[in-house]
Amino acid sequence: MTPARPAPARRWLALPLVRALLAWAVSSAVLLAATGTYLDRLQEREEAAAVRQAQADASTAEQTFLRTVEAVRSVLGWVELWQTLADRGDVTGAEAVEAELRRMVAAGRLGLVQVRITGDNGYVSWSTASETVGVWGGDREQFLVHVGETPPPGLFIGAPVAGRRTGLVSVRFSQRIFHADGAPAGVAAVHINAATLSLTLGGANPSPHQLVTLRRLDDGVLLAHSVSAAQHLAREPDADHPAVLAAREAPVGILRYASGADGRAVLAAYRVPEGLPVVVQSVLDAEAAMAGFSRAVRNTLAALGVAVLAGLAVAIAWASRSESLQALRDSEARLQDSEARFRLLAEHSGDVVTLNGLDGTRRYVSPAAEAVLGWRPDDLTAVTVRDAVHPDDRAWVDAALEALRAGKPTASATYRFRRADGGWLWVEVNARVYHAPDGSPAGYVAVIRNASERKRAERQLLDAYEEMETLASTDPLTGLANRRRFTTRLDDEWRRCAREEQPLSLLIADVDRFKRFNDRYGHPAGDRCLQGVAAALGEAARRPGDLAARLGGEEFALIMPNTDEAGARHVAERFRQALRAKAMPHDDNDGRGTVTASVGLATVLPKPLDGPRAPEGALSAADAALYAAKAAGRDRVVAHAPSPRTDVAAGSGRIGGARPRPASRA
Repeated sequence: MTPARPAPARRWLALPLVRALLAWAVSSAVLLAATGTYLDRLQEREEAAAVRQAQADASTAEQTFLRTVEAVRSVLGWVELWQTLADRGDVTGAEAVEAELRRMVAAGRLGLVQVRITGDNGYVSWSTASETVGVWGGDREQFLVHVGETPPPGLFIGAPVAGRRTGLVSVRFSQRIFHADGAPAGVAAVHINAATLSLTLGGANPSPHQLVTLRRLDDGVLLAHSVSAAQHLAREPDADHPAVLAAREAPVGILRYASGADGRAVLAAYRVPEGLPVVVQSVLDAEAAMAGFSRAVRNTLAALGVAVLAGLAVAIAWASRSESLQALRDSEARLQDSEARFRLLAEHSGDVVTLNGLDGTRRYVSPAAEAVLGWRPDDLTAVTVRDAVHPDDRAWVDAALEALRAGKPTASATYRFRRADGGWLWVEVNARVYHAPDGSPAGYVAVIRNASERKRAERQLLDAYEEMETLASTDPLTGLANRRRFTTRLDDEWRRCAREEQPLSLLIADVDRFKRFNDRYGHPAGDRCLQGVAAALGEAARRPGDLAARLGGEEFALIMPNTDEAGARHVAERFRQALRAKAMPHDDNDGRGTVTASVGLATVLPKPLDGPRAPEGALSAADAALYAAKAAGRDRVVAHAPSPRTDVAAGSGRIGGARPRPASRA
């Protein structure tokens, strides 16, 4: 019986080459599917990284703008102080404030261009640029909005405008100011250089594919543009700009839209600073932001093509042992070529590139380490990543390493790195995990770059802001706290004493016959006299919680928390005796021969339910006691005695009502 022959299909499948080709086709299909999944996930990660970058840039720009607004408010506080001193006729104080404002403008701090007051008649009544006084400003936006039917409740941010005399484009921050009697005094405006504001919001080292903009919410007027500000700020307002429309609906968000300038797709993050009618936007060129993904797609597809063709070669070689050995040699050559490309890129980069294990050891350090960090590459591979980190910054490095070990694909940290010469260098490190063939994390690649300039710029901006805050709360003549700081501190101590059920004492002192002193010895001597009084008051206020202040003219005050009436009287007598001990001549002081002061005291026990005007009641009580000291012959201390009728009245501070104030205390 003749045996059955195998079917033709079986004969083909039995051939080694056919089986190899079938295996190659199946593995290629699986590889294609896996590549598609990988590229989808990679795209999601790259988009998420771009979104995080845009959000971080928008948040940084928002904080920078808020610090600028705080600085502007401090300058406007100086203007209000000038107006108050001018209304009181305190020429010396007003001139000192005016000199300080001119100095700040001359220094160009924070981009200050000019500070001015436009009177209600529309003409400039005061300015740091004296040549603009008397110039017509009634047609400017910042004036018209404040005198219109619905003026803004506080700070108004005007559109960028070129100065009529200088041609310099500036953003105007303005607000209404008032005389001491409540009558309108005009509109105070602070002019900030639009170009400086734009560069500040853009950061110290902006990316060529990233920019920051600032727009008004109501009409879309462009206030700042970190790239080519002069060109872009001349554009017409865009009330329907995507960022403006989105910010009216939600204060924070992410946008994708086509740029109106060139139609390119952009990715943007926006934020609305709390309490301000503007939107800050960080814009990234979508194509540039995804450039890494595009390169990865090209490289992956190229590698996929190579892998498919290599698989075909392997399949064919599988039928022939000699071809199999050749395929192995080809694979090793490709691996060596890949390592060579990595070293070529790393060794020609201006930044330091390192290859690290997840345990913090370094396996490779690029030659740039010697120029950037001062260490030879071999020196750094001998130690871990934590060894050269400043002790105060090691927590940041540890947190980044923990994030990578936990599966996060990227991490970054900014810290101080110890150079070979012993000095410290601020560096910024960005790390990305790489995987072994089985998909497990094998280590990470880190790029280290010098961040000293960025840190220095941040420190300078913070120092300028802190200096302005100090100047805005200090009396320029005596160095004591001014009325603004005194009022704020009184409210704070009132609430704290109410919580802790502790007494609060106030002292108000007035130099006796000071007008006669000025008339006899002159204003320069009067200034020295006030400085001596301030020194005596500072000597009496010895506890850290006490605050000495000059309220204006020859009037001084002292806040004494956690102090009862007996303690307050002791401090007041110590001040009065210290002043007499200075023996400053005053021949027109009713025969006393030296400068003296009358002192009024008020001691209260604040309660949590006190009204917001309760501190004013306490101040009025101390003022009434001061008048009693004046009426009793001066150069003495009088404590206020609360009346039973008003002792517990909410909003009065549980003290008696102040007596009518005389027309003069001289």
